[in-house]
Amino acid sequence: YLCNLYNMMASVGFGTKGLNNQFTFTAGSINSKYVTEGINLFDASLDVLEELMTKPNFDEDIFEEIKLSLVQKVKLNQNSKIKVAYYDFFDNMFKDEIYNKFYIRDPEVYNKITLDDVKEAYYNLMNMEHFYIYIGEDSLDTVVEGLKRFNFANKLKSKHQYLDYETKEIKEPTVIVKDFDVNQSNLFIGYRTPILLDNDDYYAMFIFNQMLGASYNSDLYNIVREEHGLVYNISSSYPSMKGTVIIECGISKNNYEKTINLINEIIASYQKGDISEEKLDIAKKETISGVKKGIDSINQLVGDAMNYGVRGSIKTAQELIDKVNSISIEDIKRVANTLVLDTTYFMRGNK
Repeated sequence: YLCNLYNMMASVGFGTKGLNNQFTFTAGSINSKYVTEGINLFDASLDVLEELMTKPNFDEDIFEEIKLSLVQKVKLNQNSKIKVAYYDFFDNMFKDEIYNKFYIRDPEVYNKITLDDVKEAYYNLMNMEHFYIYIGEDSLDTVVEGLKRFNFANKLKSKHQYLDYETKEIKEPTVIVKDFDVNQSNLFIGYRTPILLDNDDYYAMFIFNQMLGASYNSDLYNIVREEHGLVYNISSSYPSMKGTVIIECGISKNNYEKTINLINEIIASYQKGDISEEKLDIAKKETISGVKKGIDSINQLVGDAMNYGVRGSIKTAQELIDKVNSISIEDIKRVANTLVLDTTYFMRGNK
């Protein structure tokens, strides 16, 4: 059916956005003006969405099959020593925080769920607050009129509190060293920052993370791995709905101190403003390239709209590009100085 509608795209997604779980229904097609058959593909998209949302297939066999796959996934994680170590790091850094409650690590959580539980959760979902995002060329009046068929009562009237500002006072960083029966050791380092997605310095923090360890042109990769050969792999991530920076790397246990010292030196160099314009320019170009690629991706456009909706506004691609281009070395230095070391976790292997 979708192929006959010029390969229309339809999908259902579920994921965590900060403090919220978010269910999304998406349909996408080419614009009707580009086809000759006179079919209204916008209306057809609404038909597809309506069927996805109002006619769920609560099949017992499918339910049991999916539940089994989820149970097996949790069990596989339990048998992965690096996953066990990472979850232990996570538990220690975010102990008693809401952020630590979104990850299912006990297979019994899934085993206890019945199909009736799923049905109840779904019908409750249909009565929760929601919002629409439309990306295309049709007129606003056409879109608003078309969406009237979804006569749900609880349309979102104000922006949700997505961002997780929960944090803790760090008097002394936590250092955890645990022995594992594995050849390769792993190191996890977690920092806190007050800069979240709604902060004016968000873009500078994003670029800082790119320069630090989020790309193959980053300092962690080029200096710690390529130049000094201390790690097998290394990267950093910046969960901007929470306000943390996490560094992960695989190392030999004998390189622990050297690796820690070198990472500290690299971060200190950013905090002192010892940053080359060339590296900043490379990070900007990588980020802008990602923005431009996203213009041609419906999923990326919808995701960006949801993310930037947290800020109360949606920025155009050009606005994002202009913002990235305006970031200076002083901006990078300022955001680097917001990092506070929280937890260092060393998964020490045999070799």
